[in-house]
Amino acid sequence: MDISKGIPLTTRSRSIADLNLPLVKPTANFAHNLEASAEALRKAEAVERGIGRLDADNSPENAVKVVMKGDHRVATIYKSGVVEITNQYAEQLKGLNLPSDASSNLGSIRAAIIAQAVSGEILDLKPSSSASSQSRLSITA
Repeated sequence: MDISKGIPLTTRSRSIADLNLPLVKPTANFAHNLEASAEALRKAEAVERGIGRLDADNSPENAVKVVMKGDHRVATIYKSGVVEITNQYAEQLKGLNLPSDASSNLGSIRAAIIAQAVSGEILDLKPSSSASSQSRLSITA
């Protein structure tokens, strides 16, 4: 065998379309997620410099919705979509499948699902300049 000629290679050009790869599309909330990430980074840098403070997701001022059944609080939903369920309803809601997408109305969706599961109602917590006002929304199963 003559090695001086080397191994013959054949090449063929292909376009990206030939690869049949699905197009990568940004999520519908890409801009929102990017803005939220930038805000979180800004807050973290302020904390690091000692001029700011980072609130926990479940701090009382971040509560946006409360699910009630009669006079009993079932769950509190925070701005980030974090859900805090009371011990009394934890077992009943254990297998509830709550969505985990990063949409801007995640808290509202989760509150509606929980309220429907316990036949409760949603209190919408809206901060105002002087105090918090509440409006009741009825959810029927």
